[in-house]
Amino acid sequence: MPVRLFGRYGHGIRHRLLLLVLLPSVLLLPMLLLTTLAWGERFSQRQSLARVATDLSVAESVFARMQRDTLDALHRLADSWALRTALAGGTPVPMALLERDVGGDGFGYVRLLDAGGRPRDGGPPPPPSKLLDAARAGQAASGIERFEAAALDAARDGLAALARVEHAGTQEPADERGLVVRAAVPVLDEQGAVLALLDGGVLLNRNYRPVDEIRDLVYGPGTLLPGAIGTVTLFLDDLRVSTNVPLHAGERALGTRVSPEVRRQVLEHGERWLGRAFVVNAWYLSAYAPLLDVHGERIGMLYTGFLEAPYRQAWDDAAGALIGACLLADALLGALALWLARSLFRPLERLLAVTRAVRSGATGARALPGPGRDELAELAREFDAMLDRLAQHEHELETAAQALERTVAERTEDLRRQNARLAETVAELAEARQRLLTTEQLAALGTLAAGVAHEINNPLAVLLGNLDVMVAELGEAAAPVQVEIDLAVAQVERIRRIVRGLLDYARPQRQPLGGCVADLPALFEETLLLAGHSVQGGGVMIQRDWQARQAVRIGAPELQQVLLNLIVNALQALAGRGRLWLTTADKQGRVVLVVADDGPGIEARDLPRVFDPFFTTRTSGTGLGLAVSFAIVRRHGGEITIGTRPGGGCLVTVCLPALEAAGCKSGADSPSCALASPSPSLSCRESDR
Repeated sequence: MPVRLFGRYGHGIRHRLLLLVLLPSVLLLPMLLLTTLAWGERFSQRQSLARVATDLSVAESVFARMQRDTLDALHRLADSWALRTALAGGTPVPMALLERDVGGDGFGYVRLLDAGGRPRDGGPPPPPSKLLDAARAGQAASGIERFEAAALDAARDGLAALARVEHAGTQEPADERGLVVRAAVPVLDEQGAVLALLDGGVLLNRNYRPVDEIRDLVYGPGTLLPGAIGTVTLFLDDLRVSTNVPLHAGERALGTRVSPEVRRQVLEHGERWLGRAFVVNAWYLSAYAPLLDVHGERIGMLYTGFLEAPYRQAWDDAAGALIGACLLADALLGALALWLARSLFRPLERLLAVTRAVRSGATGARALPGPGRDELAELAREFDAMLDRLAQHEHELETAAQALERTVAERTEDLRRQNARLAETVAELAEARQRLLTTEQLAALGTLAAGVAHEINNPLAVLLGNLDVMVAELGEAAAPVQVEIDLAVAQVERIRRIVRGLLDYARPQRQPLGGCVADLPALFEETLLLAGHSVQGGGVMIQRDWQARQAVRIGAPELQQVLLNLIVNALQALAGRGRLWLTTADKQGRVVLVVADDGPGIEARDLPRVFDPFFTTRTSGTGLGLAVSFAIVRRHGGEITIGTRPGGGCLVTVCLPALEAAGCKSGADSPSCALASPSPSLSCRESDR
């Protein structure tokens, strides 16, 4: 084996590689194992201490809740009808009423005191306490107190005997003091005055219900390893007065004491104690916390912990399994290393021969003797030669690639310029086509508008004449309907203006521009009044935001016609339910008017055609409203755009040249209506909502 394994290169790379392969399994693996075990044990201890600290915090919360439950139980007795009736009538309170709560709610005693804190039954006075002081002031309170034997018997006959705890394993006299959860509740009349006091307490000595309840909550099923029992103890000073720590089979370790080390840290210094502790007859992972009475003095301790033996056994089993697995892995790795070392170098020798053959071009060539002492050194030299040739080819390829990249970049730039010119040409063609379509539509609309205007103006003249005749004939009798008559006349005039606007759309340069509007909110409100039939029903919520402070260079009738078209369209889209936003704002020398709704909106494919004459997506309507509005706005140097709101619905933005409000005379074509920004081509973007 050694001869075949190392061969004539026994002091070369074979030896070093074999040593390198065996080193992890022989040295590093045991070191790693020891490090892992040490770290694992420390980590396990930290986790266990963190667990028992958490258990102690939960136990403290449960114990605090028990104190609140005691206070609530006494509150229920204080609020009972029988007690209040007896106190209000001045009759003696039945003792059965108090004794019932002693048994039902776990109280060791319940006493009825007068408003000054003296027993109403004439018995001995209760021990003084901050709790009674608070109750006399009308405040209920609870807490932990330490009662002497005399105070226990004064509270209830025989209570000191129930609290008596014998010292286990010593000749010391029994301890008759009591650890009590005490509560004091005032009984108030209807005016809030204190009629009497209820003083009650739960004796914790030899009372296993609190510790068992805390244990069941903290160490419920599945929270510990099998056999790792959880325990809870209440101490009076350092004496166990209530516990579920086992002393013998079926016997609790009542009357045993805590270790001096724990007593010193918890009772004397007031600090928590976490760690391994020998509790009665076994090692436990334990946590202790001081118990403070209502005066802030340390009178006992609360303990939680669980048996360490099952966790120690589980750790020992895991460590043994890990050691066994590492030893088995060490043996397998050693055997595998020997096998790999023997089988690794034959391919290396063949690779070396092939490498030389590839370099020389002779596939059947054999290895030639060289100055190197091992195969890898020789292989490195051969690969250096191959890399030189590969580097030369790579340089040639890189030079060719750079030339190709320059050529491609030049061709790409040419294509980009050509595409840009093509895009400009396409845009110009589209614009020209749109202008041609508009011209054709204008021509058709002009012919139609002339006939419509002639046919409409004649009936309008008849209507106006008849209205004048009605007013003249009725005289003062027309006063009750004068508002309606004026509204009818205004609407007839509005129809005339609409007809004139239709003619203006067909012949946009027929008449000069003029007029201005300074009070935009008033014009919006008037327009809403005209569209009132579409708002009826109360289902549309209108939100107004008037921020513009400048006037706009456009006549009030023309702007009202635009706004009426936009508002009516929005209300029709809402169909009687939704929100309508009306907004004005100043922006860079222009005034922005926004009409938005949260209706269904306009589909993307219809947006390019919304301003086309006679185009409509509804079953009713002529499709002229937006076309006429577009013509009016453009004729006054403005812009109108339609888009989609971010939250859904339609958003129409109208931008018009701004005027100084002080220089605007509504309805007047005056030279004083000077543009604040003479550039009508200023781009307007949709306002952010």
